[in-house]
Amino acid sequence: MQARGAYRIVEAGNGFSVERRKDGPGGESWERRSLVPTQAEARDDVRFLYDHEREVAALDRRTPVGFRLANVKPQTPLGQATGRLTYGSGVNRFEAAGGASLHLTEKTNARVAHDLRSADGWYVDPVGMAAVVEAVPKVFTTWERHDAARTLQAARAWMAQEADEGPSPAPGM
Repeated sequence: MQARGAYRIVEAGNGFSVERRKDGPGGESWERRSLVPTQAEARDDVRFLYDHEREVAALDRRTPVGFRLANVKPQTPLGQATGRLTYGSGVNRFEAAGGASLHLTEKTNARVAHDLRSADGWYVDPVGMAAVVEAVPKVFTTWERHDAARTLQAARAWMAQEADEGPSPAPGM
């Protein structure tokens, strides 16, 4: 195991895990940030994550004034919003009990690749969120763009395979 500041690289059964230290009321814990096949890729991810922290501080991401005090919170696909962060350019991140989701304005949503675009502007799964990053890269960090590119590459490879071979049969068929 190698540690570098708040990050560490841990050998996992199927690659290397990059983890970030979190200090909380229960003490120290580690949160997985990525899982990659080689140690060299893990070291690259650590560099990306350090840069990510600096870039986030420089971006104009903010919680709208009064959101925390509002009596009516928006409903997201994952439940009632408990938090909101405006990224800019028509991109808002909402937190809910079921997890995080991104919501785009109609104009910004039109920039998402047609094959990955959500009709209602809500993106909750990793591929959908990666499509948003690809469509509006200026409001995301280098790490977020790098991670989105990896996610989309894997998703598009899977979609191409499905198109070539046809859908997989349901389990037990």
